[in-house]
Amino acid sequence: MKKATVAMGLVAAVLFLNPLVASADEQRQEKWHDEKSEMTQSQENGKSSLLYDKDGKKRWRIYGKTGYEYDDNVRLHSNKPFPRKEGLDASAGRYTIQSGLAYKMYKDEKYEADLFYRYTLSLHDDSLNEFNFQDHIVGVYGKRKFTMWGRPSYVSARYHFDHGMKDGDTHNSSNALSFAWVGEWAENWQLTVYERLAWKNFRNKGFNPDDTSRDGFYHRTGFLQKYFFEMFDRKSEVNFGYEFGFNVTEGNRFDRISNGLRVGFETRLIEKIFFETNLFWQSRYYHHYPGDPDRHDIHWKHEYILKRDLTKNIRLETFYRRTDVNNLHDGVQGRFNYNRNIYGFELKYAY
Repeated sequence: MKKATVAMGLVAAVLFLNPLVASADEQRQEKWHDEKSEMTQSQENGKSSLLYDKDGKKRWRIYGKTGYEYDDNVRLHSNKPFPRKEGLDASAGRYTIQSGLAYKMYKDEKYEADLFYRYTLSLHDDSLNEFNFQDHIVGVYGKRKFTMWGRPSYVSARYHFDHGMKDGDTHNSSNALSFAWVGEWAENWQLTVYERLAWKNFRNKGFNPDDTSRDGFYHRTGFLQKYFFEMFDRKSEVNFGYEFGFNVTEGNRFDRISNGLRVGFETRLIEKIFFETNLFWQSRYYHHYPGDPDRHDIHWKHEYILKRDLTKNIRLETFYRRTDVNNLHDGVQGRFNYNRNIYGFELKYAY
């Protein structure tokens, strides 16, 4: 009887732990992709995807960047000892390449319309090829200028299709719509209000799609308020913003409600050298995550960037970024806690 009880206990433990182990691996992959995309979106939200087209006179635009960065936690290992897998290297260098092409289909005093394509590739050294990622994005962008409060402003809309590949295999695809209004409501006070809707499809549905699939609807809306310093010819600014988002996914564990804040500052240091810093805070509440209590992650990110224009078409940037994630119930869900440091440089170009 005692042996049967022990055997039943072992079977129950295996049945209980297998989903946890599987979900930890899938969650690690999701965290990596989410970490990458969230930072990109936070920088792009409320901005035109075609900011490189400053004068608007050219029909064709070529733009992109290339660089190298060191990441000390590519795998996004937990900083708790229990869920970590010993012997797996988490740090690596990453080579990044991005190239884009845009064509201006129409432009007059009030309206603009563009087609664009962008390709992004990241390659890791130190045998971490499983995290090599590439993106193909194609879309259309439209803009309408008008006057509000006696000052220039505009509304924009963008649609794009994104096809992502991880280590040579299709990882995800998505359709996204973005809307934004940008205008100055007072001298030197520029406000951006944006909305982003995305329908995502991930090829890996997990061990139980009703619980582990990330497919679904992803929504973000928010604002970004900037103030330009007149004494520095509007080349220095301070900004702050708020973003609300929710995910409605096929799998319960990835349903999420998020609230985020950001503050930033940018100024010229000497001649052509500029300094920029940003701080991001986000609360992510997974209200259908299995277990008790619910999963609730707090994300902190801060970055520091030095920029210098080498020519009118080429810019050099060096940067450092730090991410800290902590679960409010880390005694139960501590495997979701992690820290990450990334530093490197990029050469950006636009013609």
